[in-house]
Amino acid sequence: LGNALAFDKSNRVALDHFEQDGDIAERSIEAWIKITDNGRDQRAILSYDRDEYFRFGVRNRKVMFYHHHDTGHNDAHQMTGNTIVADGNWHHIAAVFDNGEAYIYVDGVLDKKEVDGTNIGANDLYNGLQAPLKRFGFIGWGSEAKVFNGGTSNNTAFKGSIDELRYWSKALTVGEINANMNKEL
Repeated sequence: LGNALAFDKSNRVALDHFEQDGDIAERSIEAWIKITDNGRDQRAILSYDRDEYFRFGVRNRKVMFYHHHDTGHNDAHQMTGNTIVADGNWHHIAAVFDNGEAYIYVDGVLDKKEVDGTNIGANDLYNGLQAPLKRFGFIGWGSEAKVFNGGTSNNTAFKGSIDELRYWSKALTVGEINANMNKEL
């Protein structure tokens, strides 16, 4: 936690070549975060084309994980945890998507579980276009970018510190989350 990225709602990190190519059945995202204000606004930690595919962050002081799925509608599944993490302390947070089951973990403990769809992005329509669409990722910013680093607004910008952000192409178990939580990879 000594070399964290500090965000003040005006800066971001753009990720090129972060495009999704097809359906996602398993994904995990984890990070250490510290929010020093009330955190009531939505704060994106990692986003892939806004919530058309997924957004991982904090909303109303709790962990959020929004993702589009294969149930054939245009709205994202909006999942928000139960534990307040916008309290001025460091917290390890994680979101896991495992073949239709979504999990949020706070400090290595299951905070919320929901079931919705079987794949992220499958058969998803947005603005009349069939997925997968070429999009880009952001750290500290929720974007609707259609070009690299083309964020449209900062209403979901992160304010606080992010460290040890990890994006996995598999569904981590709670044991793996806890085993890696305090390790630098």
